[in-house]
Amino acid sequence: LEKIRLTFLDTVYGDHTDAELPYFMLGRFFDVMSLTGISYYNNATIQSAYVNTAEKFINTNYMYNITVNEVANAANISVSYLRNLYSKELGISPQKSIQQKRISVAKSLLKQGSNSIASISETVGYINQSAFIKRFKIETGMTPLEYRKKSQPPTQ
Repeated sequence: LEKIRLTFLDTVYGDHTDAELPYFMLGRFFDVMSLTGISYYNNATIQSAYVNTAEKFINTNYMYNITVNEVANAANISVSYLRNLYSKELGISPQKSIQQKRISVAKSLLKQGSNSIASISETVGYINQSAFIKRFKIETGMTPLEYRKKSQPPTQ
């Protein structure tokens, strides 16, 4: 911390011309980054922060008809950069992450057995029940009703 403080003081009170200032500031930025232990050659820390922000947005808003564009806006990055980060870090697309979250919650609700398929479909963010059933079957290999029946304990 003392080295960072001294670097900061040198930056603020150092002797440099206005023309040199942008280059000087950039150099000081890299100096401070090296002192913190965060690599400016490997963006893993920054990238993971974007993905974490995007995942938090998805986990909070999956029940709405959210788009990948809205997820990217929440993370303050472009859609193409978001897709690239998801591919590298999670091995899936942001759209797939939204779908997986919705299906995961739907599976939990189906196991409870009390809500209708239409109600569950709306609860997890599908405007159209048939689109929900189609996506559920793609993701699980069975319809929501089949999943519900399979996950219910046998009656005696």
